[in-house]
Amino acid sequence: MTIKVALIQMKVVYDEMNANLEHAEELLNEIDEPFDIAVLPECFDLGWANSNALDLANPKVVTERLCSLAKEKNIHIVAGVTENLYNAAVLIDDNGVIIGRHYKINTLTDVEYMFSQGTSISVFDTKLGRIGIPICADCFIKTIYIPEAMARMGCDLILSPCSWAVDSDFLANGYVYGDTWIVPYTQIAQTYKIPVVGVSNVGKVTCGVWNGWSCIGNSIVVTADCDVISLPFGEDAECVKIINLYNGG
Repeated sequence: MTIKVALIQMKVVYDEMNANLEHAEELLNEIDEPFDIAVLPECFDLGWANSNALDLANPKVVTERLCSLAKEKNIHIVAGVTENLYNAAVLIDDNGVIIGRHYKINTLTDVEYMFSQGTSISVFDTKLGRIGIPICADCFIKTIYIPEAMARMGCDLILSPCSWAVDSDFLANGYVYGDTWIVPYTQIAQTYKIPVVGVSNVGKVTCGVWNGWSCIGNSIVVTADCDVISLPFGEDAECVKIINLYNGG
């Protein structure tokens, strides 16, 4: 089965839930071709590793808005959402129903201290195939057993909300970004013949332990044939791109 995946590499402003929701909707509305599923970044509502997250989180408002969007546009949505105890990802079907949740397991010690760790790995059946929704560092090479478990559960497609941040030295020295994700994504794609997608946000990190770092997009797709597609890199590199993927479903 070939599906159209919309990668929403959006600017996320810390603490501004309503503005981020409105911006996500604007970007979705600007897409002028049909697509099947949209992927939004990790914690797109309030910003990743936000020290204010537990006070500001309102997952009911966020998910209700996303469900309405999915139903209105007749699309599926995967999004990273700040819950009161967890860094979560939700999967919403084209009827506006939440059919899956994943709670991030590989939370970063001393950075995501505001979140509890997830304790389970699941995949979810949709009309687009069986989908896994690990979050960002769940797909590190050292924790590749998380997406690999999803693949072994018969996953046809892995869609990962991410928030990839670098410090000022990284930007100043022009280092190349991406291998951290291309290596494990390719290993999964090659072994299990399924596409792996990571979608990051862009913009400044303005609170939390990594205050002053920059989220830099560079969202990455590795196809079932191990072709690598990357979106633009940079703090201001907001981008929306539709990718045709064969998921085997």
